[in-house]
Amino acid sequence: MFRYATSDLETWFKSKHRKPLIIRGARQVGKSTLVRNFCIEKKLDLFEVNLEERPLTTLSKDGIILDEVIAEMELLHKKKIRAEKSIIFLDEIQEQPKAINLLRYFHEKKNELAVIAAGSLLEVTLKQEKIEIPVGRVDFYQLGPMNFQEFLLATGNSDLLQYLEIKSVVKIPSFAHKLLIEELKKFYIVGGMPESILRYSEERDFVAVRKVQHQLLETYRNDFFKYATKASIPKLDKVFEFVPLHLGKKVKYVEISRDFKAKDLLNSIQILYDVRVVSPVYFSKAKKIPLNSEYDSSIFKLFFLDIGLCAKANEISLETFNDEKFSIYLKGELAEQFVFQHVYYGHGKFENPKIFYWINEKKNASAELDFVVEINNRIVPIEVKSVQSMKLKSLIYFMHINQHKVAVKISLEEYSVQDNFETKIFDGHRDVTVKFKLYNIPIYMAGQLFDLNII
Repeated sequence: MFRYATSDLETWFKSKHRKPLIIRGARQVGKSTLVRNFCIEKKLDLFEVNLEERPLTTLSKDGIILDEVIAEMELLHKKKIRAEKSIIFLDEIQEQPKAINLLRYFHEKKNELAVIAAGSLLEVTLKQEKIEIPVGRVDFYQLGPMNFQEFLLATGNSDLLQYLEIKSVVKIPSFAHKLLIEELKKFYIVGGMPESILRYSEERDFVAVRKVQHQLLETYRNDFFKYATKASIPKLDKVFEFVPLHLGKKVKYVEISRDFKAKDLLNSIQILYDVRVVSPVYFSKAKKIPLNSEYDSSIFKLFFLDIGLCAKANEISLETFNDEKFSIYLKGELAEQFVFQHVYYGHGKFENPKIFYWINEKKNASAELDFVVEINNRIVPIEVKSVQSMKLKSLIYFMHINQHKVAVKISLEEYSVQDNFETKIFDGHRDVTVKFKLYNIPIYMAGQLFDLNII
């Protein structure tokens, strides 16, 4: 199945300043498959070693002699590694922590060779073994689940992609809009995990997909035993169960569990983030760029790895797919999850994604904005709303107190822009006029947010 990340790998491979690349991402998002398919497409020799299944002998002794490591890999694959014609792929690199330092030697002594490393539990191992990444000598890439565009391609709907590849605000035909919403409903159930999409593309059976999702969730649970102590597993379980059922809600530890201390639950959240199963979105005052200069790590909400896994965890009835009840899911917490994973994984994959939210809990002025991001050196607030709702109370209040110029509403509505959105708000003393430019973006285009000419 096609991944847009392939073009990012090509950019890295052709770069004159290429460094060893570490691909980050949760288990089963397709890291290994991405590298293999890239090598097939570009006709490159792949020297892959899964260090969990086959540790390198040359890394088991004291010291690292790079030429010996290369010789062992050539012996394993029975061919020579050729610069610009080969890729060395160290999968599950956390299983031999010395291999992480090996990346540094590749950069310093053999930088003509293309080297990729991946490991689902890498971040946890780094902390447990107190190993430091050779900063400045490696590049990073963040791989998430497949996105809605990739889902359309995999399920034979490539003709709809033309409506998602526009770079400016244009009218999408109503018939195309309706078709995209129908496919979006399917994506809400199937999600972006490659195995789930593959099963659906082959069988068109939601029940079969649910079996795959059940297995994936059990895989993540079984992984707890690989990186956590026996005492910490119940806490991990509590967080793991909590997040997909409380998407986008400000975290209150007592709501996760009354049986464990807040610091223990916070530690569990951090561990699940390290393995990329859950992701926090922190509060930012959002008054100036960069947004992380004004964030508060004690105030955050949580999202899960994938919307399809969330649908499974919530046991959303498959019988409601063609029912009016499904519109509740299209406009509810799953909508926020969809926007999150497409914004979070849809831009800046070679950098850590920057996505925050804003909340005001003052009495008589409570407000919450779903997301705040930076686009074209602007702070851009995002509110996820239902198609009927034009009551943008939180968004308008945020724009009033921060005086930003551009805002985004993501909903089931068709694509449009209001150059001079204007309304009045009571500031506690008098009515004041609030003006800004409002982009109305269909939810299925959330992944293209950073590609649009938002000014």
